Amino acid sequence: MKEQPAGTEQPTHPFPKPRRKDTPHNLSREIKNDIVLHICERIAEGEFLINITREENMPCPSTFRNWLRHDGDFASIYNDSLIDRIESLQAETIKATREPVSTYKDSKDNQRVDPGAVSIHNARIRTLQWLTNALIARQREQVQDRNGNIPPMMLSYLIDEKLKHEKATGQILPLLAFKDEYFRDFAQPPLD
Repeated sequence: MKEQPAGTEQPTHPFPKPRRKDTPHNLSREIKNDIVLHICERIAEGEFLINITREENMPCPSTFRNWLRHDGDFASIYNDSLIDRIESLQAETIKATREPVSTYKDSKDNQRVDPGAVSIHNARIRTLQWLTNALIARQREQVQDRNGNIPPMMLSYLIDEKLKHEKATGQILPLLAFKDEYFRDFAQPPLD
């Protein structure tokens, strides 16, 4: 076994020490709800969870994610904030496309566009577009999970038919129950 130099001791466990010992772990649901709403509001405005949780008196990211895993209401609020973020990312993308690109004057005093600035500008726009598309894909997955993997065209048709049915009968059904009832006649084998 290799000897340790004097003054350097190995930690007794492989995990790092808690970031802040003064943050209580037994918060009431109301306080957690306030924290989740605050964090999710900032996420919807374009901030990232990792940056928000670095601030004093904020839970660490793993604690926040555990709250989301164990409470469906918190997870729903978080997912909605990510969906709301799409709008801010789209606005930021449009703003980035309108920003002028840096120019310089060459040796003959002609105005030139800086190719390095163009590359950085394009990379920023592509990154914003990628983030937006990733969140849109997440939104589609959530809609499919809630609605039983119904294809988007069929989903919009079913929603229209469900609204007509509710208006005509006054009976309100969950979408999946309506889908089953609507297609019941098609699923039965023809009678001889």
